[in-house]
Amino acid sequence: MSKLETITIFVIAVMLIGVYFALPPIGIYTEDGGAKYIQMKSFCMNQWKSIEIPYPAKAIDPDIRWMGRQKNFIVRDGKLFCSYQPAFTFLSSLFFPFLGTRVIYFLPLVTFFLSIIFLLKTLQIVMPKNRLFFLLLFAYTLASPVMIYSITFWEHMPAVFLVTVGLYYMVRSYYQQNTSANLFLSSFFVSLGIFFREGIFLFWLAFFTCITVDLYINKQRKNILYLLLGGIIPIAGYLLSNFILYRNFLGLHLFFSNQGGCIPLRKIAVIFTFFSISSIENGLETYS
Repeated sequence: MSKLETITIFVIAVMLIGVYFALPPIGIYTEDGGAKYIQMKSFCMNQWKSIEIPYPAKAIDPDIRWMGRQKNFIVRDGKLFCSYQPAFTFLSSLFFPFLGTRVIYFLPLVTFFLSIIFLLKTLQIVMPKNRLFFLLLFAYTLASPVMIYSITFWEHMPAVFLVTVGLYYMVRSYYQQNTSANLFLSSFFVSLGIFFREGIFLFWLAFFTCITVDLYINKQRKNILYLLLGGIIPIAGYLLSNFILYRNFLGLHLFFSNQGGCIPLRKIAVIFTFFSISSIENGLETYS
């Protein structure tokens, strides 16, 4: 890393530290963020032994029948759960004893900073270090939606970080070392984002399909297996963890809509098909 790059990263780090201390101690301004904060505090209250949300009125309402309709919470078998994936709030809860309510900014800002590091490493591979190089770096930092994600108690930023890591290994595979390990890691990290945002599966599906077409055309079919394996491992872990926690492979957020009904899986299948066809078309256009 050059001196100018080191200075750039240092300036960005100082800016983010300043943002961390300048924000209000518990700046939650969305309904979703409030639900995730309750889920995070529940981990601490349960001493990280249960995913259940402690219901304050359990003594007078043991079946949780009078809580009212809450779109972010679901009652199953007399237990109250938050519908969101627990990975983000669980990791955040580990730092709550040390940071207090400011923990809501910790994981988003840290993963934001780390994503900048990997973006820098990716840009180093694909372009010269000129003014555009640093302009892109600061544009990502200050002029893109991820800046909003980094100061909001959402799981978006950790998911973006994992995708950024995956894209780094993908670029590294194409530009530096065309190895099975790089393809495996690229698919693994992109797919790992599903633990934070279920929609990442759609991105991984398009990612996998497009690269598979390229590998097939270039007769590197063995690498397709490494690419598939890298993606399947996190997806299998995601499905298994959901089944262990909820007796449901899809998880509460994906399986239930805001009204408590099942999301039509046919619509999901249509979306998957659209992403796959689009990826194949983009891959074939490269060789047309």
